[in-house]
Amino acid sequence: MGETYAVLGERDRGARLYDLLLPFADRNLLAGAAYLCLGSSSRALGRLAHTAGWLDAAAAHFERALELNERIGATAWLAHTQYDYASMLLERAQSGDRERAIALLGAASTTAAEVGMVALSERVAEVSTAEGLALAH
Repeated sequence: MGETYAVLGERDRGARLYDLLLPFADRNLLAGAAYLCLGSSSRALGRLAHTAGWLDAAAAHFERALELNERIGATAWLAHTQYDYASMLLERAQSGDRERAIALLGAASTTAAEVGMVALSERVAEVSTAEGLALAH
């Protein structure tokens, strides 16, 4: 649901889901009977906060998601988190955000290429081109 609300820009529904998910910020999202790990719930909270326009809260959730996804070895979800966080930082545009976004996009690009995440690689390239960013690999 969180992904859907974020993609569709559903601020109100996303905010309600954010409130429900917040107590589980330090957990991983699992599908089925734990057959599929969807990474840190902090990434979902970051996306929902970003959608709601709570950019500072989104940054805090994305930072936590980076830590948790790296710790559990959720490489694909780490790359998604790096991309999502970078996108939010480019929108927020505070001091240092652009530089951090470039580093995050570079890391996401490298990881996506290493594990064959073609769609994510394309999204990183699109954002980088649109923003005029030169990524270090």
